[in-house]
Amino acid sequence: MIANIQVLRAVAALMIVAIHCGKLLRPLDIAVPWWPSAGVDIFFVISGFIMVHTSERTQPGAIQFLRDRLIRIVPVYWLFTGVMFGLVKATGAFAVGPADLLRSLLFIPYGPPTHFFPLLYVGWTLNLEIYFYALFAIGLALVRDSLRRAALVTAMIAVPVIAAPFLPRDSLLRFYGLPMVLEFPCGMALALLHGRIASMPRWVWPCLLALGALLLIADPMLALTAEAFARFGLPATLIVAGALAAEAQGWRLTHRAAQGLGAASYVLYVSHLLVISVFNNIQRRVDLFASGPGAAALLAGALAAVVLFALLAHRLIERPLGSWLRRTTPGGPGDRATIQRG
Repeated sequence: MIANIQVLRAVAALMIVAIHCGKLLRPLDIAVPWWPSAGVDIFFVISGFIMVHTSERTQPGAIQFLRDRLIRIVPVYWLFTGVMFGLVKATGAFAVGPADLLRSLLFIPYGPPTHFFPLLYVGWTLNLEIYFYALFAIGLALVRDSLRRAALVTAMIAVPVIAAPFLPRDSLLRFYGLPMVLEFPCGMALALLHGRIASMPRWVWPCLLALGALLLIADPMLALTAEAFARFGLPATLIVAGALAAEAQGWRLTHRAAQGLGAASYVLYVSHLLVISVFNNIQRRVDLFASGPGAAALLAGALAAVVLFALLAHRLIERPLGSWLRRTTPGGPGDRATIQRG
């Protein structure tokens, strides 16, 4: 466990929460800047890093890797996608049918281009995560060396990115060719360079963190001249690199609350929209919370509820369910069969 990466996951999740609190902030005349959406980019860089970092130590086969990733991602996502489907059907908020639910559950992109948003809005990023996992599993099956594997996965990722500008806007390949998918290879590169990052001088890590943060905050000035990857992916990579370098120099954030929220960051990410929607409805229906101190109190309550719900769901649902699936699915501790390396 790299403590700073765990905390950075919590920070990235809270950045996304901030973006989605726009309606609650409106009565307070506070406009949310766009740069907190880079929380997704930080997640992608971390994901690329973790896949290489853990596979170098555990040497999983392709099937075992996919099994472990699906156990990590699928149960909680399916749970909250099902809740979302039930709420939409009950309220008639928008038209949705069984086909929409099935495509969402199977990580099949659909809906408005170019992000092809699924039933649970944040699931579009999970569709890209699953895509990356599939390519990484191919790399595990074909290549043993970490560097060559990362190069192969990067090449597979780059093909749709290069082709995307020449394709129709509603082409599904353009979704997989979003520039932000290049953040997965950035994370893989950080894993391969981890030893060198650890040997950097002490002054480097605060510079990396500061430069990454400044590039994000300066986003409005760069928006007209820089592509999405340069605007968000590069700063995200610098921030993750800074966190790794800081840990290597002994600057580790091990506070229990920060680590706990980092562990719950995934369930926080997939559940926060549903929790926030409850408070949006309260604000719309109760005049007391529509302005002034009432609106501020409602915002504070929403943030507290998002965090508390995530911590409880992680402890009571995500962890027990994940442990049970790891014990009972093929390839888990309870399975005597040995999955050979691909």
